Amino acid sequence: MKSLASRVWVTPTALLIVAMVFLLITQVSLSQTLLVSLIVSSQGLSGAFMWRLAQRHRAVGIIEATGVGLAVGTAAALFCGAALRPVTTWSWMLPSIIALVIWVIRRARGHLLPSCTTPNRAGVVALVVGGVLGALSLAANVINYPLTWSGTWGKYHPDMLFFEAISQGIARFGANDSILMAGGNIRYHWLAYAWSGQISLSADAASFVVLTRVLPIVAIIATVTIAIGWAQRMTKVAWVPTLATVLLISGGYVGATYGTILNFDSPSQSLSMIWMLGLSVAFLAFLRASSLSRASSVWLLVIIAVLAIAVSGGKISSAAIIAAGVAFTAIVGLLRRSHWARHAALAAVVVGVALVLTYLIVVAGSADPGGLKILQLVDRASSVQGLNPINTPRGIVVGTVIMMLAILPRWAGLGWLIAARSTRWRASTILGMGLAIAGLATVVLISGGLNDTWFALAASAPLAVLSAVGVGRAVTTVSPRSIDRPAPVIWLGALVALGLAIVVTAVWATGGSSLRWLAPIVGVVGALVSGWLLARSGSLVSSRRGLFLAMSILILVCVSAPSRALGFASTTFGVLPNTGLSSTAFTPIMPFVENIDRTVVREWSSHDQDSARWILANTEPDDIIATNVVFSPLVPALTRHRMMIAGLLYQAPYGTPSQLPTVLDREKASLAFVDTPSASSILPLCAAGVSWVWVENARTEVRNWSPWAEVAYANDDVTILRLASDRC
Repeated sequence: MKSLASRVWVTPTALLIVAMVFLLITQVSLSQTLLVSLIVSSQGLSGAFMWRLAQRHRAVGIIEATGVGLAVGTAAALFCGAALRPVTTWSWMLPSIIALVIWVIRRARGHLLPSCTTPNRAGVVALVVGGVLGALSLAANVINYPLTWSGTWGKYHPDMLFFEAISQGIARFGANDSILMAGGNIRYHWLAYAWSGQISLSADAASFVVLTRVLPIVAIIATVTIAIGWAQRMTKVAWVPTLATVLLISGGYVGATYGTILNFDSPSQSLSMIWMLGLSVAFLAFLRASSLSRASSVWLLVIIAVLAIAVSGGKISSAAIIAAGVAFTAIVGLLRRSHWARHAALAAVVVGVALVLTYLIVVAGSADPGGLKILQLVDRASSVQGLNPINTPRGIVVGTVIMMLAILPRWAGLGWLIAARSTRWRASTILGMGLAIAGLATVVLISGGLNDTWFALAASAPLAVLSAVGVGRAVTTVSPRSIDRPAPVIWLGALVALGLAIVVTAVWATGGSSLRWLAPIVGVVGALVSGWLLARSGSLVSSRRGLFLAMSILILVCVSAPSRALGFASTTFGVLPNTGLSSTAFTPIMPFVENIDRTVVREWSSHDQDSARWILANTEPDDIIATNVVFSPLVPALTRHRMMIAGLLYQAPYGTPSQLPTVLDREKASLAFVDTPSASSILPLCAAGVSWVWVENARTEVRNWSPWAEVAYANDDVTILRLASDRC
């Protein structure tokens, strides 16, 4: 009789229960929790089965199968759901159906896959640590993003309204009919939001449930399990999977903010990290395809293609980085005539084609190309972070170098893999080199406020795992017993790193924006000095140089481990004082279009939510709404209806240039009807197919729109008008 711990289903079941409990205690109803859990579980199971088919000739741990299964399953579901949405809104189920059919056929023929292996103690410990850190990281998300409240709430990130709106719009109306402007479109990396919208629609989930509850918990479970499974594939050092998990969840930049890999204010970032990690694992598995059957190789190539499409349409910065890493691996492999070079080249072609085609189909063609500048010193991340020692061009150059110093510590373990002859030319190490080079190159070449750091942040997810493996190899090289029990000097190094992290935080928080640039330097120099001092003890069996390198790497990585909390140390923004938007460091902020409404909605009331619920209950799904809340996407986010125009802040730059005149004309018409209802002002609404008008009472003094519209619902904040169609 097998013990409970030896049954492979225990781990995924436990993770599912944890996820369901999280949803229930954070205001998600029981019915929605059950439906969402069923949907995501079906995607994860189908993805795990596909991964097992591709890995049928080697043992796969249940932790790895769970993580990669979620990556593959969610990517395949969103791809089918988006591509086949005109056929049915349930087309996301196609991968699960195909997987079930294949499983039934194989079982009938007696072709059973070997069972997944159960997790060892190191894997369980890493899961527990990841769960605790994940819960802490989710706490702020839950606090800031309640689902219901009385009165007014203002802690939602302003972009979350846009994310919710396009999630609902893509699932309900497709990518070619923007929910922000009926008849328009959005050129944006919307695949992550397509996944969110598909689940919301299928589970009939309330607004923001998937974006602020389901997606974050899925991202944590998937990234942690992929990292653990990948780390255990690469090393036997028991604590390495735990370190990889820590670097993924709580790690960040040393002495700089915005280094959080799982950023729940950016759902596309969080979901893309699942696909990027899964793609990294699948790519390295494909390089071993010479020892696999042709069928397994084909399955792996299909998985690579699906994940590459998902990453490319989920976060284009992540796609650029992983494509660069894969291409670099292929080039180095071909130059060195590695046995896996041809497979790497083939995978690079697949990833490259997926990136280009997805970019052209999904992203390219927007009115605003993104605002990134090449080889310019204005709008640098170092300027925004306050890392420039002086406000001059040379100071910005130095600040960029300091920004790179802040980024590097979390990646430091890769240095040992490169330095060691036994690991230098392994495919995984070369992939890490490519990711690191691409991530740092973008910091040097590109400026765009903080958008230029998205590339290095994307590289940090797979590099967190590789860095943890490098630390494990470094420590065990100088202290062989560290596989099971690290030597005292190793513990001392970790404690020194913790103290150094506190010092870095203090410098960053108390130095203000004038001395904040010292924080990364203190972290890096402090780690090197501490490593040198510990190496002088000579208590370990190793050369002094090797011990210095190992201890320095250990301390650098450990200093970065708690850096996610750095932003909580001070609320002061990083820009140097008294500079404003200077011509040296910043370009002036200019509106994208000269429109009328410029109010960014940063809070909304329970009356807004009540009004949205009335619309959902009393209107047809295809009805179009006009509003005087034009700049913000508040109304489409809450009502899930297409708008005459709303969310102009996003529709104007992310729509095509040819749509800009229509955007501005519809804004004028919407505001004109609300403020001056008449036979002439109603005509543009009629032409746009409007049936209802959402009026924010505080924005107009008009209270009577008869005979052009009648009040259908009203409360203290909102009036809902039914447009008089006979007046059109």
